[in-house]
Amino acid sequence: MLKIIARIVMALQGALALFIAANVFMDPVKIGDQLGIAPIGTLGLSTFRGDIGSLFAGAGLFMLAAAVRGNRLYLVPPLVFTSIALAARTASMALTGFAPELVQPMVVEGVTITLALAAYVILGRD
Repeated sequence: MLKIIARIVMALQGALALFIAANVFMDPVKIGDQLGIAPIGTLGLSTFRGDIGSLFAGAGLFMLAAAVRGNRLYLVPPLVFTSIALAARTASMALTGFAPELVQPMVVEGVTITLALAAYVILGRD
């Protein structure tokens, strides 16, 4: 039963990540405003879509693969990249100081890591 729940949660997280990637691709300026960054010019738009969009798309695809196949190894890439992102945000906060708007993305990344790590453990059980 726990494996089914873990697969459902990963499918939902994967779908959400793909939805975010689609939004980044379709309207990078709006997403940039929400994230506090601005894609400037065609290079900025391309970088925004290619770097941020691909990160969410890749994580989403791997989470969906883990959900569909029930194989925990597909969770390693999203776990690594999300953990690096959270570590970078933590380092940034240490270097620039605390600001309330920094908390939400860190919480989202922490929850994502926790759920993916739980699914990794659960899917590894016999």
